[in-house]
Amino acid sequence: VRDESDKAHTSASERESLLEKGVVIFDSYVEFAVKLEKKGVISKGSLAFVAERTAEVLRTIKYSTKAQATARFAEFRAALKGVEAAIPNLRTTHPTIYEKLTASLDSKGEPSTVDGYVDKAKAAATMAWGISKSFVK
Repeated sequence: VRDESDKAHTSASERESLLEKGVVIFDSYVEFAVKLEKKGVISKGSLAFVAERTAEVLRTIKYSTKAQATARFAEFRAALKGVEAAIPNLRTTHPTIYEKLTASLDSKGEPSTVDGYVDKAKAAATMAWGISKSFVK
């Protein structure tokens, strides 16, 4: 939950305090899935599924600005660190996550989008479906 300057509305400590009360605030589906896996709600396999699907969907979204695309990819990379912490051998067991992420970057390592995008609502619905599907351990 961020404002137009891409600054989070809640601090990390506020988020942790709210999490203890059962309120989950997250910036990306991957970050949410990491929190669910830590709580034992979803499996590591489901966590990897959400990360892989997000890597695939990220590049299909038409972003309003380059800065917006860069911010979303940065969120994904930050959340991916949580996935890697939960699944230390992630690069070996799920290399397609990294292949899809790399395919989404240009020669400078910046996000590049593809022609024929999926609109944001459809992308969000797809990710929500993936997360709900992953609740089965």
